[in-house]
Amino acid sequence: MPARSAAWVLVAAVSAACGALAWNLGVTLEDRSIVEPDFLWRPNETLVEQRFLVMAVASAVIAVACLLFARLRRIGALPEPAVAVPVLLIGVVIGGSYSVVTAPTIGANIGGGIVLMFGPFVLLGLVFVAVRAARAARGPRSSTT
Repeated sequence: MPARSAAWVLVAAVSAACGALAWNLGVTLEDRSIVEPDFLWRPNETLVEQRFLVMAVASAVIAVACLLFARLRRIGALPEPAVAVPVLLIGVVIGGSYSVVTAPTIGANIGGGIVLMFGPFVLLGLVFVAVRAARAARGPRSSTT
């Protein structure tokens, strides 16, 4: 696999891991002592029960990716930061959004509704920024007509 392709595979893996960590942070900070939870959307209980395993795997993926990024940096095959950062933020937004939508707290319907109304637009905006930065990084096309 060429170095540039490997770098983008790593960015995708880190984006997923960031999403898992964002979700995990929300689940870990939740108050589990609520007698009658008010869910907008019931979470996958297996994920909630295994949240520390999810956190460990996501942290390991990020640690290994950092080591591999250091290696790719030496050969000059890092992805453009202007493209990679929005892709990483996409993972964070998805993970955080899932955490908010599945929160068992009173008022979760308000936060969940806001996420459902505006989350897709935030994601589309991040995709637009990433695509625009990728096109700008590629440089102007030469037209030969």
